[in-house]
Amino acid sequence: MKDIAETADRHPLEKKASLAGLFYHKRKAGEGGNIGSFGYGAGVAMSTMDALAVAGGRVSQDPPVRLPDSSQPANFLDGGGGATEANVRAALDVLMSDPDVKVIFVNSFGGITKTARPGSLKSEKMRS
Repeated sequence: MKDIAETADRHPLEKKASLAGLFYHKRKAGEGGNIGSFGYGAGVAMSTMDALAVAGGRVSQDPPVRLPDSSQPANFLDGGGGATEANVRAALDVLMSDPDVKVIFVNSFGGITKTARPGSLKSEKMRS
């Protein structure tokens, strides 16, 4: 497994996330994707990617925002079983370092992690 994890074709952001203890997969060039997707727990992260793909990249707010039809998740990012300040900062840093990401979607299930932590750190990071 170690040889697979250290292959030369591994995306630099995947390496960066791995060093922070995050499970991250960047979509390959040409596969598209401009929504940075981030969840806590693999099931939450995977279902978030599926929901974003099915919704066609629509982000609901008032007024509604419509992303281009080509909008899809740019990545898979699982922060593990619970948010810490360090892994929330690391996840946002990885997503904000990806030039393909135009919007970040965080799905934090309240039973796994305190939802205020990712929310407050995301707001802080966006202001800086």
